[in-house]
Amino acid sequence: MADYRTQPWSRIVELYEGLARERAELAPMRDLARRIAASPLAAALHPSTSHATLRLFAQDRFGPFDDRIEIDHAGGEFVVRYAAGPVLRPHALTPAVSHWTKRGADGFAPLERCLHHLRWAVEYREQPTRPVA
Repeated sequence: MADYRTQPWSRIVELYEGLARERAELAPMRDLARRIAASPLAAALHPSTSHATLRLFAQDRFGPFDDRIEIDHAGGEFVVRYAAGPVLRPHALTPAVSHWTKRGADGFAPLERCLHHLRWAVEYREQPTRPVA
């Protein structure tokens, strides 16, 4: 079975910057890639692309049947999809086939919901500051 390496976030952002220069409708994907790359989530997510689709994995190597999150932008909204393949997968994080899809004007919020659902990333929300006594 084929095994592929993901790309560094800097290369993914660079790719979407180039695509957005050529096709203005891809600017939201460029902005989302920048936002993810600058967030604490970047350390837990390993990106790759398939045409204009951003694909995220929980590890830096992947095969065709590994769990993945795919993000697209079309018709003015983001579509965030999680897909798990067959049960016998080398890098599976879930035990069975499952699918999850959310749509929205902001791609980051559904991504956070998906990651919370999957438990791929440790919670990173900022803690409220306490006044010093």
